[in-house]
Amino acid sequence: MLPRNHRLARESLTILFRDGRRVFGDHFSLIVIKSSRETSSQWAFVTSKKVFRNATDRNRGKRLMRESIRALLPNIAPGTKAIMLFSRKPGEPFKFMSAQHEIESLLHKAHLLNSSAPSQMTHSSLSTPHVLERRASSPNKHNVF
Repeated sequence: MLPRNHRLARESLTILFRDGRRVFGDHFSLIVIKSSRETSSQWAFVTSKKVFRNATDRNRGKRLMRESIRALLPNIAPGTKAIMLFSRKPGEPFKFMSAQHEIESLLHKAHLLNSSAPSQMTHSSLSTPHVLERRASSPNKHNVF
């Protein structure tokens, strides 16, 4: 879970969808507005039923996005308001490391990462958090994660 000061309020969602700049990746999309008044970046995460029918898959997709952003928060430019969308279903099992890598490249593409900060793509930061591990006792043949 992101700290409260990094969560985007519902009132800002319509403004972002209407006026935000969109950046597209292979599986994720980003809608961004930069604000000079804000001291911290604020984020919202969306996964639709069109992408994942199962609620558990939608929730896992949001957890993947949230954990990736949480690891990169110190390097993200302050004053950023953004919505991260899981826009395309992966064709193969989607791991935390591949999501982290794609989200970081999407943030570079949107010019949201501080250029002076070193890349977070180290082996220690890419280890899968225990929150994202799937239980082996409940296999799901429809699961793409």
